[in-house]
Amino acid sequence: MLSTNIRPIKGVSAIAIGRLCSLQTCASVYKKMHIVLEEQFYSQGHCPIIFSDQYTFSENDSEYYHYDELKLIRMLKAGNIEEALVEIEYLLNRMKEQRLIPGLVKSYFTHLYLSIVKRNVSFSSKDRIEAMVSIENIKAIHEFIPLFKDLFTRFYLVNSKEKSKTYSEVVEKMLVIVDENLGNPNLTLQLVAKQLYMNVDYLGKRFKREMNVKFSTYVTNKRIEKAVEMIEEENDIRVFELAERLGYGDNPQYFSQLFKKITGLTPSDIMKYS
Repeated sequence: MLSTNIRPIKGVSAIAIGRLCSLQTCASVYKKMHIVLEEQFYSQGHCPIIFSDQYTFSENDSEYYHYDELKLIRMLKAGNIEEALVEIEYLLNRMKEQRLIPGLVKSYFTHLYLSIVKRNVSFSSKDRIEAMVSIENIKAIHEFIPLFKDLFTRFYLVNSKEKSKTYSEVVEKMLVIVDENLGNPNLTLQLVAKQLYMNVDYLGKRFKREMNVKFSTYVTNKRIEKAVEMIEEENDIRVFELAERLGYGDNPQYFSQLFKKITGLTPSDIMKYS
């Protein structure tokens, strides 16, 4: 007897209706149904997905990597957020017309998102990682619009704030030294003080006052952010290589622990999303 206490299932965005199959053909039919279910990425769950319908997807995404990303950056710096969103909608509509494989759509917009974020130092490695996870979890193509609207708004506000921010000459020199020595395991406040011929305690207090963070914490954060960039740019890089190139010598385990503490994920996790 069927129960009368049946509750509706929440969160289902699409239903695929398959054909009857024998035990011998079940595996292949299931595999085909899995492919057909990708149609929900474009249908947005507004219609049933019938197995007999022939859904095909394109694998050619080459045209999108010729897109002028600097055009978007110029729009954002000028505060033209709506105009930038129109560009995103154009790309999405073009991909929808072409019926690009959903995985390639996500891959391209992850690339575009990270390219924009790299233009502004105020976006942390955690911001970039959260973006990669969010894009990977997108179920329908229209979900990209609010994601990029939030990014564009933040980019404009942060960029406007950065324009008005200035540091003293000595702190600017300290920042340059850090950038040039991220791979140096001996990068400490003492090293910086020695290069600038200045007192260690004075530099530490001055840095904390202007940057609102301790020097050692700043160095660690910069190294982790650099590690995320390297993972994004070098697909085959290994964790021990990251540790070596970012000043952690032969201690990749400690590097991985720091990485997870700051970002919430391990370097290996990020490599999967990249």
